[in-house]
Amino acid sequence: MRVESQHPCKSGGWFHDYNGKVVSLPPKRMQKVVENVAPFMERLHAGWLSFTQPAQITALASCLGVMGEALESLDTTWAAPNNAWAFPMRDDALRIIGIRLRSLGGAKWAVTGSRQGLFIPTHPKPSEPAYICEGPTSCAALLSLGLFAIGRGSCNTGGTLLRDYLRKVGIYRAVIIADNDRKVRPDGSAWNPGVEGAEKLGKELGIRYVVWVAIPKDVRDYIANGGTRAMIESDTKGMIWKK
Repeated sequence: MRVESQHPCKSGGWFHDYNGKVVSLPPKRMQKVVENVAPFMERLHAGWLSFTQPAQITALASCLGVMGEALESLDTTWAAPNNAWAFPMRDDALRIIGIRLRSLGGAKWAVTGSRQGLFIPTHPKPSEPAYICEGPTSCAALLSLGLFAIGRGSCNTGGTLLRDYLRKVGIYRAVIIADNDRKVRPDGSAWNPGVEGAEKLGKELGIRYVVWVAIPKDVRDYIANGGTRAMIESDTKGMIWKK
């Protein structure tokens, strides 16, 4: 009815007699194909990295309460044009497909054109279990304890990329860390979106996992309040591992 003919309908559109002929339809609108963003993001990040000074990384580490080496392992850079810190997001092949930005005041956004990826350290080497958390700063906190950690963009993203990456590096156990985001529904019942997201991720990964909730809020707060690697390992050791 949307293709014009010599027989307009009173109610709108056009009528077509079926006479065995094929009606020429207007060409379909082509969806814009998103090109591979990795080359652009990697060039952008490399340019910022070349101008980032070690003293700047040291200052950020002190502000966040993490080790400078942990931030360096995540290829953290200062993005001068944005007046913000930049954390590259990678795919399962370690290509940079997006860049998370963080202002000096803590505001977070991403470089235009970024795809949601993972915050994967370039060192140390992958080891079991992998500690999965939310965000680059929590990831840096875990790396500062000497744990192999990977950060997700949020509690509900990165499942497929993470599954594929862990398979490639031969990791089959993971501690999924959920932020303590307890909320109350309108009916008065309590729920934690971080825990729900962590459980969902565990099922997506298809490997053995446990969910550990960071108290009081997230991993950085946990460490700032005296939490240690030994305490985390002790807590998770006594848990029942799922698959």
